[in-house]
Amino acid sequence: MLKEFTSLVNIKELKELLESNSLMFGYAYKLVDFQSNEVLYSSGWLDIFDINEKTFEKCSMCNYEFEDDFLNEDDIKVHCCDNGLVIAMSPIVIEDDTVAKLFIGQVLFEKNDSNVYGNVPVVNKDKFIADVKLLTRLITLEVQQEYSKKNLEELNIALLEAEKQRYNFLTFMSHELFTPLNGVMAFSEVLNKGYFGKLNNKQSEYISIINDNSKQLFMLLNDIIKINELKANLVNLHEDRFNFKGCLNDMSSLLYNLYNQKGVKLSIEYDSDYLEVKADRKNVSHILLNLLANALRASVKGNIVLVKVKQIEDNKLIITVKDSGKVISVDKAESIFNIINYDSYLADEDLYGKGIGLYLTKKLVELNNGEIGLDCNNQDGNTFWFTLPLDV
Repeated sequence: MLKEFTSLVNIKELKELLESNSLMFGYAYKLVDFQSNEVLYSSGWLDIFDINEKTFEKCSMCNYEFEDDFLNEDDIKVHCCDNGLVIAMSPIVIEDDTVAKLFIGQVLFEKNDSNVYGNVPVVNKDKFIADVKLLTRLITLEVQQEYSKKNLEELNIALLEAEKQRYNFLTFMSHELFTPLNGVMAFSEVLNKGYFGKLNNKQSEYISIINDNSKQLFMLLNDIIKINELKANLVNLHEDRFNFKGCLNDMSSLLYNLYNQKGVKLSIEYDSDYLEVKADRKNVSHILLNLLANALRASVKGNIVLVKVKQIEDNKLIITVKDSGKVISVDKAESIFNIINYDSYLADEDLYGKGIGLYLTKKLVELNNGEIGLDCNNQDGNTFWFTLPLDV
């Protein structure tokens, strides 16, 4: 059952609607909330309407009273008494529920008997019924709009609450996973360096795999937290002015061991002397980390990952990261940054992970007033590129 009619509509606007039609048609009105039995509006000539405690209408001329089943009908009901008075009842129906009832009265004498009815406009019955239907439709539209608005507001509140719960859950779970993961990374590093005795080749290989996968999981958790913050609009942009070369060197040093263990060379070329950028340094570090890690994942032993940095027009810096992985088709280039569809493109080899990193990278680049894309014209790999504004 819907809320009370009074909570769904602007009563003042409905009164104005009824009054404007009353002046136009010369009818008498009574609008009643079906659920609360409250009279919302009443206007007309004395003794035309007489409402009892059950809100059922009577004809004061012949004492006819509408029955209960009358109110359950969706169509307009009309009562014509012998004295020439017509009363119509039209239900206001929203989603199969009768939320209110509209009573309209009109004198149908062909002559104007001023001693009985005063200066009452005289119309024919067909026009009267047409007017009732028109007014009912107008009121129903008013109610439907308000009902839809309230439903939308309630839905938005529910969605915001669900988003809040999702954010809290993912944040909690991500941080909870960091504690054991940090332990795995630390102990695998200690074992790999032989602090508790030298490992044989097979043991060393397995420990390296554990360490590498732990670092990738660590990066994935960082991406999940960052995406969670982006969706919750909790990412604050701290715009810095810094030398891009230093930021890139820091990220390449962080991944040096992973590149070295896989036998992939990381080569960096600078085609510009001016590398001062204006962006959030933490975001730029995250962007570089994701692209360099993806390039490593797509490469095999003996490959080279080439990074080029140069200045272009409009005071921008463009950074390209070329790998030697499986060439992505041109029709996938735009959608590869989509977190929803990405997994289906490379599910056979999973070269670039599950799409979370690229989706996040695109969001962070755009947040820092840059652009990102994929050049698929290479025959021996893929070139990801992004731009950053220079500090000029």
